[in-house]
Amino acid sequence: MRSFLRATALLAVLMTASACEDTIVKPELEAGGTFQVRPSLLRITNGDEGSLSAVAFDSDRAVFTGAVEWTSLDPEIAGVDETGRVSALTPGWARVVGTSTTAGLTDTAAVSVALRLEGVSGGYEHLCGLTDDGSAYCWGSSNSARYGVFGSGGEATYFTPNAVTGGLSFSNISAGYLHTCGLADGVPYCWGRSMRGLVSCPVFSPFGCFSPIRAGTTSPTFTHLDSSPYLSDAACASGSAGAACWGQGSQVQPINCSWNGCVGIRFPSITGDVAVGYGHACGLDASGRAYCWGNNSKGQLGAVF
Repeated sequence: MRSFLRATALLAVLMTASACEDTIVKPELEAGGTFQVRPSLLRITNGDEGSLSAVAFDSDRAVFTGAVEWTSLDPEIAGVDETGRVSALTPGWARVVGTSTTAGLTDTAAVSVALRLEGVSGGYEHLCGLTDDGSAYCWGSSNSARYGVFGSGGEATYFTPNAVTGGLSFSNISAGYLHTCGLADGVPYCWGRSMRGLVSCPVFSPFGCFSPIRAGTTSPTFTHLDSSPYLSDAACASGSAGAACWGQGSQVQPINCSWNGCVGIRFPSITGDVAVGYGHACGLDASGRAYCWGNNSKGQLGAVF
């Protein structure tokens, strides 16, 4: 009996040692396992942060946890730290790769960096918007790219927001027909089609200006601006000194126009908001009364002659 007890005790000790060894040995993720980065698509807004994580399964589908290395393949758009924390730097798409250091398996997540806009304006075939610091972005149809409506400095097409060149801080932006205008420090700037005098390119181009060009040289400080999105190249701006219109937008600016430019018309009483249509425009005076000028063929001036 004593020998049997001694043998039983020895067997128990061996079983306990074996169990301890099993708990100490860490499992290895085999090459036949799988490794996933989650989420596979991370949507984040420019200037914000988001998180990625990773999970691995061995060949028996048991969850395996281990060290992960993170790498951004597009660091100018989104960065990532050693914990999988993603920083959105500029609008666009980025790829972030997670690598299991144990098995060498990798997986890639797509990161969509959206642009936060404080305002947006729609033109004929393109749109533009402003961020909270006044930076301008434009995007839209490839048909308008050769006219410079995106203000990118070239003829490239952008189907996602692309920054306007020049480093100006705009308080207002208006996407027009084949042009765009904006106010920076109260001064109007335009870019796009130059055939009708809305903008005069410093370097000759048969189609348009690809970067913002100041409209006029002695303009007063404006606070409101609008440009026509309807088959015309005209814009108006207004402020405490009154309103001014320029470009060849049918009867919006019917005099002193040529292919090289137009003399702006002044409306001293229009100090409030302005709106430009196809061949006509309207504005408000200090008391809120509306005044309209231009083409009245469809009764758009609100007056009967």
